Amino acid sequence: MKFIILSLFIMISRLDADMIVDPTIIGPIGQSTSGQMFSFYGATIDDLGLGLLETGIDLQIDLSQGFPLQKMLTDNGSLSISTNTFSREVFSPDNSPYKHIYPEADKAVLSRILYGEIWSYFDTNGSVTKLLGTCSIGMCNDGQLEESKIRGLDFSEWPSPLKMGSEWSFSSGKVKATGYESFDSYFTNRVDAEGRVITSAGSFKALRLSRVGIENAKYERVDSIDSSELFPVPIGMRSEVLEHYWLSPNGYSVVEIRQEIISYDFEDSNQIWPPDKATTIFVTTSSNEPLNGDIQAAVEYTTWGNIKKGNY
Repeated sequence: MKFIILSLFIMISRLDADMIVDPTIIGPIGQSTSGQMFSFYGATIDDLGLGLLETGIDLQIDLSQGFPLQKMLTDNGSLSISTNTFSREVFSPDNSPYKHIYPEADKAVLSRILYGEIWSYFDTNGSVTKLLGTCSIGMCNDGQLEESKIRGLDFSEWPSPLKMGSEWSFSSGKVKATGYESFDSYFTNRVDAEGRVITSAGSFKALRLSRVGIENAKYERVDSIDSSELFPVPIGMRSEVLEHYWLSPNGYSVVEIRQEIISYDFEDSNQIWPPDKATTIFVTTSSNEPLNGDIQAAVEYTTWGNIKKGNY
């Protein structure tokens, strides 16, 4: 009887300890984070030796020492690597340039990435945080159609809260978006792992959201470019996508990995390109405020694949 009671207690404790994530939290005004972006051209996640197939609980990924870039270059002679920085800061809309376009917004997020600055506007007053739109280089896109909506990354449409085993499917349907004559995508989404992520920004409890899908894009024609016989430009592409997001309890994405295998469509041209492979990794490296108030000792003996301290 004592054994049964003890077993039940352990099971209940495990259930009580199960982590949940609210994906709709934006963060307080004034919060700023920054990180590193690593782009690996010609490589998949497996090619890089990252080994992220493990699922379950009490796992660990340690990126506090960065990536062994030189070793990756040595092991993959044809691999091309680029590194860049990114940052994210939460503002009051009154201190942003496009408040007049989204007057109902109560928070604005400025993201600085390789391609420039993007302002995103949110209404957090309802039961679900609503993305109102984005503005970049003077252009404002209602609902951030080009990124969140058509790729299934609008978190207001995700199950909330997220927990181990949460799963759903997404299909955008064929839509027209800026720069595209048509775009459609389909993803299956599943929270498949729970554990700890360690970066130079700290040690975080995290859930891993894994997404597998297809993206089909057909570009708007630019006759002056597409008509070139010497350098034909593909008019479409199909991407087989695998994404992993490590989310802290407040919904912040501490680490992101996106792998693509891309096939091109040249329509009437005889030009043929072999499929391209690319993997992009975002790692949060600093924050002016804690991203997760529950900082515990890291799990020592289990790991998400072989990315862990000591492998460098």
